Amino acid sequence: MKAMLTSDIRPSRRRGRLSLPRLVLVLGIAAAGVTMIKRSFDSQPASARSATWFAPYADVTLTPYLAFGDTRLNPADTVVLGFVVADHTSPCTPSWGGYYTPQEAATGADLDRRLATLRRRGGQAVVSFGGVANTELAVACTDEAALTKAYVSVLQRYEATTVDLDLEGAALSDVSARTRRAAAIAKAQASFPNGLDVWLTLPVATTGLTADGVATVDAFLAAGVHVTGINVMTMDFGTLTPEMNVADAAIEALSSASAQVHDSFSAAGIDLDTSALWAHMGATVMIGRNDVRTEVFNLDDANELLAFAHLHGLGRISLWSINRDAPCGPEVDSGVAQNGCSGVEQTLGAFTQLFAADIASIDAEFDSDSDSDNPQTSMARTWASSSRTGLVLDDPATAPYPIWNPATGYKGNDKVVWHGNVYQTAWWTQAVQPDAPKANPWDSPWKLVGPVLPTDTAPTTTTIPFGVYPQWNASTAYPAGSRVLNHGAAFLAKWYVIGQEPGAPAANPWDTGWQAVTPTADEIAGITAAVTTTTAVTTAGVTTTAVTTTTAVTSPTAVTSTPSN
Repeated sequence: MKAMLTSDIRPSRRRGRLSLPRLVLVLGIAAAGVTMIKRSFDSQPASARSATWFAPYADVTLTPYLAFGDTRLNPADTVVLGFVVADHTSPCTPSWGGYYTPQEAATGADLDRRLATLRRRGGQAVVSFGGVANTELAVACTDEAALTKAYVSVLQRYEATTVDLDLEGAALSDVSARTRRAAAIAKAQASFPNGLDVWLTLPVATTGLTADGVATVDAFLAAGVHVTGINVMTMDFGTLTPEMNVADAAIEALSSASAQVHDSFSAAGIDLDTSALWAHMGATVMIGRNDVRTEVFNLDDANELLAFAHLHGLGRISLWSINRDAPCGPEVDSGVAQNGCSGVEQTLGAFTQLFAADIASIDAEFDSDSDSDNPQTSMARTWASSSRTGLVLDDPATAPYPIWNPATGYKGNDKVVWHGNVYQTAWWTQAVQPDAPKANPWDSPWKLVGPVLPTDTAPTTTTIPFGVYPQWNASTAYPAGSRVLNHGAAFLAKWYVIGQEPGAPAANPWDTGWQAVTPTADEIAGITAAVTTTTAVTTAGVTTTAVTTTTAVTSPTAVTSTPSN
């Protein structure tokens, strides 16, 4: 999937509908497609139908970081996290987008906290390896054992039961990497006692998979991988006729690819009937403006694809990406594909809401008339039946950020702890409680990042030793530039100050005459360098005593501060 520019969003609300002419078009294409089911969806017995699984992608490293666990922004219970690639300096080390190792992402991208929010409502994450950018792990890591270890370590780290392999460009065409990847995934899959679902996400044209795509499916089957499904990227076709919209192209591409998948499985000795074949197929759409400027996937296209999915029991629908599921602001060129908005008229989260609500309603049908249990509806029931048991009393000893204070003003991107959760501001705010109910998510300056984790601790503060700077005194006048200590922290007077306590809550930065100064590591190290001198005391030319004196040497710029948000 592609990476583009980021833009701001301003939401409203609207939902598209499938017109009768489009429905007729879908049914017409379906009748002509390869191995398609010709009966209507409702006429099929429950045993012959397969629930469609909806799992949108989230760009993990895109800033501002997406709160994909917040139901107000993302109602889907399963999220595909993209993308794990090879570290730039260590080819067998997995990395999120080349920026963070999984351990570094826990804090650097607040990923563990965002995942905890998703899991708290009964959701789960799928890890996607690859993508269009950076170097794919199997291409960089030529040691099969190390590659297997890398896959397993990431999947276990995130408790994932499904792996998604997004293979594009060099990663798809590299034959050695293809063989190595398939063998490593086969070993990784065998190491999961409760099973590991494997989805291959591959580029597609209206004529089907590329030759490298078919070869990839064949390689995985030959390696003994139990392939759960083939997810085709129905986007950026570049060959659409004026009469064909993106949904039409997606349906034609799915039909063509399904025939190829059937042949690959058959060659591997696996016979798929029509229902099983479609259950092994998935489609990922690029919502809104595609990289090909003339291709736009709108809400009507989404409804058209949903009708096709329900008719045939399509195994999976995904979208790229939740980060883009928003309208573009007036300052953004909506004619060019963006990272943070779709480029089409829509409300915030409209595509995700449409797919999640529509697929959940169909899944509920399956749950009511079939003995099989669908994980997505099961998670939805868990989420719907949960209730708030009471407010959490925040403990400063374990709070990773300052506890929210109504008297303090918070600028954009500040983080606080409130009632056991971490919140981040979208703009300046004061006295607005982070968890106060709002009709719409965009009405609140606060966004939920995730819960305070069991491993969280209070941020460490560096306390400047007594005597380095004078202790603040309420009756003393301090001219601009004065430095004082208050509760172990150092402050600089911005102007003439008297009677105002440094560090006291202030509604605005300009309301206080004191500024906490953030030191560099070198400045902190130079605060109290101990200097020992020995003085010889001589009487009548004879040394009789040696006196050792320790002096505190201070840097005039060295100060102490509590870590900022």
